[in-house]
Amino acid sequence: MKRKLKKTHPTLIATRLESWALPGVPDLLLCDESGNFHFVELKHTNTKQIKIRPQQVAWLDRHKHASAWILVRQDVPRIKTWNIKLFRADQAISLALEDYASVPPVLVCEDREDWSPVIQKILTVPFA
Repeated sequence: MKRKLKKTHPTLIATRLESWALPGVPDLLLCDESGNFHFVELKHTNTKQIKIRPQQVAWLDRHKHASAWILVRQDVPRIKTWNIKLFRADQAISLALEDYASVPPVLVCEDREDWSPVIQKILTVPFA
């Protein structure tokens, strides 16, 4: 993802977070040109379930008023491709409890090369 970011948004700063001290903190911290922070939990699946730990659900639900997201890469093995689905933090509980196909994503990106729509959505959605 960092390569895609550098290519399409060279001024965006991406920091991979690895924190055992604070379980549940999302995997990626983005800082835009204006100094605004955006948190992205990265998930990968090839089934209809997303494994979100309770600490992750709690963190995302607590910060649902902020720019906090769940980005899921879903592999589609039978046709050897994948897509990206973007969810808001306030959808974390539903994603953890339900078949994630029943939770409508904010955005679906099927272009493996151009992730601009995903990044633009993360950076431009206003939160109250």
